[in-house]
Amino acid sequence: MTAVRPLDEKDHEILRQLQQDAWITHTALGEIVHLSASAVQRRIHRLREDGVITGARATVDEARAGRGLRVYLLLELDNDSALSLESLTRELQAYPEITRVDLLSGKFDVVVMLDCRDMDSFTDIAMTTINKNSNVRHCWTLMRLKTLVEE
Repeated sequence: MTAVRPLDEKDHEILRQLQQDAWITHTALGEIVHLSASAVQRRIHRLREDGVITGARATVDEARAGRGLRVYLLLELDNDSALSLESLTRELQAYPEITRVDLLSGKFDVVVMLDCRDMDSFTDIAMTTINKNSNVRHCWTLMRLKTLVEE
């Protein structure tokens, strides 16, 4: 990986604005950071080229999209080798309701985030994946009550 060119305050502000709204126009962004639209475009191109910006995505209101039940599963595994983690990850990726899987340090090995339609759809996924996976020693289930802060 090549070294990242140093970022100045305008670069940092561009990044902050893009994190709030990845679809903001170069013109509108330029007004905020006091640069021309073409200068903003060049900076964004450089930030992508340098690997600072790695992608853009839409933020979805899961409840309006029919998936208002967010569940977190904390998994304790029997085997956390790279091969075992790859196998578990492949299995979990088959379900669109599973929106994030993170490897952890500490008591739990993996956290799985699901956005499900309802309790029945969550139960179906849990019964067909987690409960049947021989590598999962124990699973703790946490239900989101309310989002307090968003990214």
